[in-house]
Amino acid sequence: RHKKEVTSNMTSPAEIILVEEEANVLVEPLLPSDHRTPSPSPEPQVTWEDEPLIEEDWDHGEVQEAVCQDKIFAVAFLLQFIGMVVLAVLGLQEMTADADFFEDFEITIDVNGHDAEMDLDSGRYILFHAIVAATSIGWGIGALLLYGACAETMVQISLLVSPFVCFALALWSFIASSIALGVILLVIGLFGSFFAYSNWYRVPFAAANLVAGMTAVRKNFGLVFLSFLTVIKTWLWISTAGFALVYLYHHAGCHEECDQHTSVSDSADLTGDSIEVDCEQKCKHVELYALLWFLSYCWTYGVLKYMLHTNVAGVVGSWWFVPQEASACCSQALCDSMYRTSVYSFGSICFGSLVLSITQVLEAVVRMARLDNERRRENNEGGSAGASVLFCLLECLVQQLQRLVQYINKWAFVYVGIYGFDYMTAGSKVYALFQARGWSVVLNDVLVARSLQIITLLVSVCTGVTSVLLYILVPTWWDGVPEDSEPSHDMIDADHTIFAMHHCRSCWITFAVGCIYGALLSSVVLKVVSSAVETVIVCFAENPNALRENHPEHSRSMTQAWRKVYPEEFGN
Repeated sequence: RHKKEVTSNMTSPAEIILVEEEANVLVEPLLPSDHRTPSPSPEPQVTWEDEPLIEEDWDHGEVQEAVCQDKIFAVAFLLQFIGMVVLAVLGLQEMTADADFFEDFEITIDVNGHDAEMDLDSGRYILFHAIVAATSIGWGIGALLLYGACAETMVQISLLVSPFVCFALALWSFIASSIALGVILLVIGLFGSFFAYSNWYRVPFAAANLVAGMTAVRKNFGLVFLSFLTVIKTWLWISTAGFALVYLYHHAGCHEECDQHTSVSDSADLTGDSIEVDCEQKCKHVELYALLWFLSYCWTYGVLKYMLHTNVAGVVGSWWFVPQEASACCSQALCDSMYRTSVYSFGSICFGSLVLSITQVLEAVVRMARLDNERRRENNEGGSAGASVLFCLLECLVQQLQRLVQYINKWAFVYVGIYGFDYMTAGSKVYALFQARGWSVVLNDVLVARSLQIITLLVSVCTGVTSVLLYILVPTWWDGVPEDSEPSHDMIDADHTIFAMHHCRSCWITFAVGCIYGALLSSVVLKVVSSAVETVIVCFAENPNALRENHPEHSRSMTQAWRKVYPEEFGN
């Protein structure tokens, strides 16, 4: 038996046809049959959000064979990395030869107009920094969860924070009689308000992308732990590069040149001439070694950053096309993406990172030349105004080139993570896809990046405040009361922590340290969100019907938001 439902276009509600499914008994209406007008059964309504999109107008990406792409760049990267590690080991041996860095050290503070020494326990010092780092990670995870729960609200707040802060500072400036500064801040606040007003209609668009990206991240929360691993690797690399720089500074290209000359002694006890030796350390090619070191540092740093970006792209792509493989913390998609990134796509990542690092080195060279020319002009040593203008133009040109490379890398590595293309092919595929779809204006949308910057700032401030509270409430990392200091009425009733806070002026330093930790760690954690959103944009441009089949709830909201904000670029 099948349940039947019949509706009629009657003017009176009394005419009703009921179908009894079990007894199959038809209850006649109250009105005579000649007053009834039959009506056809309604057809199921299909909304335009549920209609499949036509994808024949552009080429789709295909998963590439499991081969190592751009192998020569991977080999070159590994060679320079090994060389930097060797220099770091030599530099570390030289630094530890004469001193033990794990011993306590002393600082001098002012107590009632007298200098006093305090011993700093290095063990507590390291523990304090470890606790601050863990606190910043906690704030970052909290911000990540909050960001996913109320994406649209967070984007709206990011639009309102900037003008609100400018207006508050302008009011404070007017109260403090700083009229000029207040006017400038007021103008900036007005521009921020206009920007928020003119882009308010884009909030649903940004929120739809954020919700989809955050859903993929929550389904594969191992990406967050992968970002923490990237932080550890980055800090290890910074330390390695620092030790290598110490060795280069003391040894590379440097040698002593000694001159011997005879001098006459004026002492009555000594007669005759004495031979004196004057030695001077001279270094050659210092600038070349510094540039090579900076190139290696930027190259490795870029590789670490883009490996995380490519991993996120691979996992989110799997969630988009094959969701059953990307639905756990340490899912199969995460393991496969890490393997592809570390083996098959490693050369492509090295290639793109090298291109970016070269532009960074060029920018450093031009900036150094400009600063040197300005120094020579100030000292009347031959600098010229024309050269300053030329260097400014070159620096601006190199900066724009660097931004272009970053822009290309951001989207190209999404294709590398999803399909395994080589670097050049991935860049051309992304460019061709967005050109065919006419979405150049979509790529200029900055709401997601703006909201991430605001959240990074908030996490940074919260970590700084937490660090100060930890410094005040928890037993301090100072080791005892200062030596050689007489107790005074200011110290009798003062707690030891308050004493250290007032006389060492360490609260501001502690706040700054906490802010730095919060900014660095939260930016890395939220980079996962940024990479996920960029992957969602590319996947939706590449194959929106896959989202409709695998995640219909996200497909409906994204299609509605995108067509409302970008009707011409999206197409109907």
